[in-house]
Amino acid sequence: MTPWLPKPYGIIAVDPGAMCGGAVLHWATDVYPWELSPLDTGRRVNTMLQGSGDTIWHVVSERFVPQAGVRTPQLDAIEVNGMLRWIASQYNVTFELQSRSEAKKIMTDQLLRKLDVYTKTKDGHANDATRHAFLRLHNLFPVLYVDRIGLVQ
Repeated sequence: MTPWLPKPYGIIAVDPGAMCGGAVLHWATDVYPWELSPLDTGRRVNTMLQGSGDTIWHVVSERFVPQAGVRTPQLDAIEVNGMLRWIASQYNVTFELQSRSEAKKIMTDQLLRKLDVYTKTKDGHANDATRHAFLRLHNLFPVLYVDRIGLVQ
């Protein structure tokens, strides 16, 4: 346990859509990625928060802004974010929407591979979620982010 943190913490990150990528970052060391349907993603997040014990959780998801003229409005992404916000509220857990570009800026595919947390999947949604987990770590605990990233740079 990090000496200056009174309780364990975890970050649940989601890349929302018709197929959701997800990742759990626990103690800035262990990463558990997944790709699931929207409903199964909601179930997984709910189950994790339900059995959280002393862990302080943070839930983050990629902000989705519909764009005019785009053929598919990606309503799934909007609905997933609403579901995640509701689930987080049921457990009094912080929920945050994040910028895709900020996440990709601080965590490239190359860095994911160096950290040995890159997951080969069809569309890369699990990696996008992992980026969002590390962005939250960067914003919440910059010292831990630098320690974790410094291991490979």
